Amino acid sequence: MNSHSVSDENALGDEVRGFLAKCLPALKDDMKQLAAFARQSDYHDDILWNDPLFRARAAALQAELDALEHALARAMQGGDRASDDLAVLAGITGSELQRKVGGLIAQALGPFGLAQEPAHHGGLAADELPGPFEAPGGAPILAFRDGDNELLRQRIAETSLHHSGARLDLGPSGEDAKLRDGIDRFTAAAYALPARAALLAANRDNWDHFAAMGWLGLGIPEEAGGHGGSLATMMLLAERLGAGLAIEPYVGGIVYPAAALQVSLDAAEAAKLLAPAVAGKTRLAMACHEAPARGGLRWTKASATPDKDGYVLDGCKVAVDGGGTATDYLVSARTAGEVYDPFGHSLFLVPRGTPGVRVHAWRMIDGSDMATVELDAVRVPGQALLGKPGAALAALGAGMDVAIVANAFGVVGAMEAALAAAPGCLSKDGQPGEAMRDSRLQRQRAQMLAALEQARSAALLGLASLSEPDGRRRAYATSATKAVIVRASDFVCGQAIRLHGETGIAEEGPAGHFRDFAAAANSLRGSLDFHLSRMSMLM
Repeated sequence: MNSHSVSDENALGDEVRGFLAKCLPALKDDMKQLAAFARQSDYHDDILWNDPLFRARAAALQAELDALEHALARAMQGGDRASDDLAVLAGITGSELQRKVGGLIAQALGPFGLAQEPAHHGGLAADELPGPFEAPGGAPILAFRDGDNELLRQRIAETSLHHSGARLDLGPSGEDAKLRDGIDRFTAAAYALPARAALLAANRDNWDHFAAMGWLGLGIPEEAGGHGGSLATMMLLAERLGAGLAIEPYVGGIVYPAAALQVSLDAAEAAKLLAPAVAGKTRLAMACHEAPARGGLRWTKASATPDKDGYVLDGCKVAVDGGGTATDYLVSARTAGEVYDPFGHSLFLVPRGTPGVRVHAWRMIDGSDMATVELDAVRVPGQALLGKPGAALAALGAGMDVAIVANAFGVVGAMEAALAAAPGCLSKDGQPGEAMRDSRLQRQRAQMLAALEQARSAALLGLASLSEPDGRRRAYATSATKAVIVRASDFVCGQAIRLHGETGIAEEGPAGHFRDFAAAANSLRGSLDFHLSRMSMLM
């Protein structure tokens, strides 16, 4: 790997872009060679890639590398101040990622990973090393020394404390800005902490207002009562609702069902179900996850047994997002196969009041609406089957991928708001009111900015992947998005609490609420371990 040091005088802008442009290909090549090497047998005929912990670490680094590449692409799009700031933030992330990759290479090579000048003094020649890496023992030559990386943090802290990253751009008309401003004005009033607490205490929400404003129709085809547009409009709404700490199950009640139905059904059939949901007359929820599956869709024990002109459903669905307030459930159940077979999944529309349906509503730590739905000999007519019998898994997977990305945008919104709400003026004892001159705190804020932009790039990369027709590629990309989002949000929201000091965990302060929102969203549709495992299987 080549070394490209950044001087103090040229730490910002084009110099960092140049470093990243040269560093990224080397990092990508290292990761490919690492994966290939780890799949080979070692001296004991063991295969390192079979170690789930190693695979998870490799998958996590690959997810960060994908996000870094997207961040660089964003920084290359313009030469303005925001692009320069983004380049420097990516430089901070890139230099740290380079060290992580080097560490994993060293782990893979064992003692050889710490070899020094192996060709000297009668030692191993370079071509005798158990791996394809150029540097001795696979240890990369670092582009940024510790001091240089601290310089980047200091520069971005001094010049960009009010930095805001690239936004979703829906077109040149400025309609995205109008939509964003309208959502932000509403959430600022509706979810101010006292108002939000009152909604939760009264078990109410603002879903009807969402419908009246037309927000539920964003990204939904016009024939289904929506406003058309792309998935980007849905993601924008999800992001701003996250920034505003909204409690409504927008992702679980609209994004996920709409995506799944549009794959499972033809346009006319999907419109019949989506139109009343967009108008707020019905509320949908996806009941397709079971406890042993830990976020996956393939493991399904719930059954649908043919009976006369319909089906009898039995089973239990957990973590039903929006299930406490739903009027209708989209239930996955087996019409064929065993619990883990990749076929036999069917999708059914089950109204809440159907005999045998028991709903146990509960809330997550952020107040979001969840439910466990039990099905005990639930009889539904034949027309309750949505799509072809036994062929629903692909539609469910496509819908879950869209929901994962929408959740990611919601978490990015919460991260952005958490950083904005963190004290911009701190004295050395953590009390507000004085200029924040403590360089350590400034650098900490810069590190939070870098993590935020890494997460934003991961979310944008996930959005781009949703148009990928190859389900395996799409699943890999959305899992990579989830992996980056979980780690970055844990850091940013945790540090926001730290910057607030003792008030960071108080109910009256915003910092803890943003962390709760991020943690709740990140827990849905597969844990970090689940998605790292899925990534590693698809690498």
